[in-house]
Amino acid sequence: TATGVTKGASAAFNEGTTNSITILSGASGSDDIGDWKLSGVAVSQKIPAEQPAANDYSIDLTLTIAAA
Repeated sequence: TATGVTKGASAAFNEGTTNSITILSGASGSDDIGDWKLSGVAVSQKIPAEQPAANDYSIDLTLTIAAA
């Protein structure tokens, strides 16, 4: 177990509405600070129906690790 380390809830990115999603967070007094392992998380991409078909469609993803 890792006291003070929490997985985020299932969420969908929606530009302009939900611009960031917390995948994992840890309190300053959590166990094993800086040595957390994230597992059991599925990431998927759904292309909006209104998006024209193309061979080069992509979504840029930035993963940020931040200390508060």
